[in-house]
Amino acid sequence: INPLQAVKNIKLPIIFVHGDKDGIVPCSMCENLYNACSSDNKKIYIVKDAHHGIAYLKDRNEYVQEIKKFFSYIKE
Repeated sequence: INPLQAVKNIKLPIIFVHGDKDGIVPCSMCENLYNACSSDNKKIYIVKDAHHGIAYLKDRNEYVQEIKKFFSYIKE
């Protein structure tokens, strides 16, 4: 599967979460996915100073708030 091609067909709400210090998957790849996504209900959340796979652990309160905001937004 080519992720950039796959997100072009997404119509459902989607949130992209990525750490800006990820040394495994560059943040630019998340931004490219976000830009290619065709959903009308999309959000990108870049977690400051988070390395690969630890966005939640970096700032749990902010992470939870961002996810809640996303779900509140898509309910409207």
